[in-house]
This record gives sequence, C-alpha cells and structure tokens, in this order.
Amino acid sequence: MVNKWDALEKNDRTMREYENELRRILSFMPYAQTMYISALTGQRVEKLFDAIDTVIANQTLRIATGVLNEIVTEAVAMQQPPSDKGKRLKIYYITQVSVKRRLLLFL
Repeated sequence: MVNKWDALEKNDRTMREYENELRRILSFMPYAQTMYISALTGQRVEKLFDAIDTVIANQTLRIATGVLNEIVTEAVAMQQPPSDKGKRLKIYYITQVSVKRRLLLFL
C-alpha cells in the first residue's frame, strides 16, 4: 500500500515512476500487488479489503501432492538441479506440509 497518495503532487508519469521504483526495490517479490490509497480521504481503501481477502484465500490454499509433483517435474525438465561431486540431485516427490489456518472473526 502506498498511503498519502492524495498529498503528492502528480503528473502523467508519477504513478508509473513510483511503480517502477517499487518494483526495483521489491524485486524479490514480483507477485506483490501495489495499491495507491489515501487513509485520510478513504480513496481506494475499499480495494484494500478485497486484497486482504485474496491474500487470506491464497494463504489457506491447499495444493494436491500430484499437482506439486507435476510442477516440479516440469521445472526439472527445464532446469536440471545442481550436481554435487558429479552426482545429480534426485527429487522423488514434493508435498505441502501444512497451510495457514483461517481465523474467523465475527464483528
């Protein structure tokens, strides 16, 4: 979230320049969504709650072992794992150990 967006003097390139700088700084999180809000005026704050719901849904998502194994098989086909002393790493299977449990609040 980029807050105080209403307080910034903007032109036709401001958002694109900020977005590029954020992407550069947060290059380790290319999936991160950027939103420009104003807590003071409430501008785009409602979209924040939609984003929170999406994060919660993704955090509690369970992926089947078969699907994970297909993904790893395709990844290994594209890029072989490194070798150690001439011996290739073998990945037999992958599984998701757990997911974040959903906490329900009733207000």
